[in-house]
This record gives sequence, structure tokens and C-alpha cells, in this order.
Amino acid sequence: MNAEHLGQGDKKRPVCIFCPTELPPGKGNKPEHILLNALGGRKSTRVADCSKCNSEFGSGIDSTLTDEVASFRAVFGLRSGDGELPPAIRNAPSSVGPINLLGDGTPKQRNKPFTVEAIDDQMSVKFQVSSLSELARLRTY
Repeated sequence: MNAEHLGQGDKKRPVCIFCPTELPPGKGNKPEHILLNALGGRKSTRVADCSKCNSEFGSGIDSTLTDEVASFRAVFGLRSGDGELPPAIRNAPSSVGPINLLGDGTPKQRNKPFTVEAIDDQMSVKFQVSSLSELARLRTY
């Protein structure tokens, strides 16, 4: 058998793994992250899928998966493959009311745990806490 019968004589370009589109040589194709960038993926390839399929997956399933793991990333402060902190999670429920969970995992109370009201010539301060120890922690002199 000669090389042509084994397919070695063909210099066919790679084909998209999702459709029959031949992939362009060189850098004519969008890079595809092997592991989703939002999950910390840094490696990419240009010989797996065509730009059209890459865009469709990027705006579809990849986007949905990125949204689904956002809270996990925020809680653990997991950076993306390009080093970005995860997006903050806003208005997460907690025992002290809604909080914002920053990208580095730091919780920030959304509302102040107290209200101040002027009554006649005096001020009234009301605390919203879940325990006496939390009240003690908030009290300053």
C-alpha cells in the first residue's frame, strides 16, 4: 500500500467537531478555550471548532454555565483563566438581610443593620440583628 491509500497523501484541513466546516489555516479561526475561561481555563485551540460554532456555544451553553458557577467562583474567589475576579453577587439572602458577595469572596452587608430616627428632641436607634453576639460586635464606643 502506498501513502495515498492510508490517507497520508491528503493534506486536508481539520474540520469543526460540531459541523462539517473546514477550519482555516493559521489564526483565521477564533480560539476555543479547552476548559471554560470562567472555570480558570487558560489553554485554547484553533483546531477544534469553527468560529460560527464557537460563537453559538459562547452565547449559549458557555454563557449559561458561566452564570451557573458564578456564585461558586465568588464564594471561593476563583479567578478566570485571564486572571479576572468573579463578578459580585448582589442581594444574596442572609440572616442579617441581603448582602453583596464581592468577587474576592468578601461579604458586604447591603443595608445598614440599624435605622436612626429623630423623635422630638431625641434620636432613636433600632438594630436589626440575629443574635446578641452580633449586636455586641456592632456596638462601638
